[in-house]
Amino acid sequence: MGKRKQKKSRKAERVAVIYLNQELTNEAKKVFLSELDEFFCSGAKIDRIRIIIDSPGGSIKNALAMWDRLER
Repeated sequence: MGKRKQKKSRKAERVAVIYLNQELTNEAKKVFLSELDEFFCSGAKIDRIRIIIDSPGGSIKNALAMWDRLER
């Protein structure tokens, strides 16, 4: 009896990683959101986005504004 190759049950995911390691200031928020918009407008085919925030401080308001954009 011949052997068949089994298909992988899950294809490789395409993951983008965004690493923020600065204070979440108003300027950092603007840069993050504009680059995120450019990323989505470029038509990149990404299955998942991982965001790592290692911030020494900053505004909760700015962090929530970033989160709100990601939820849309």
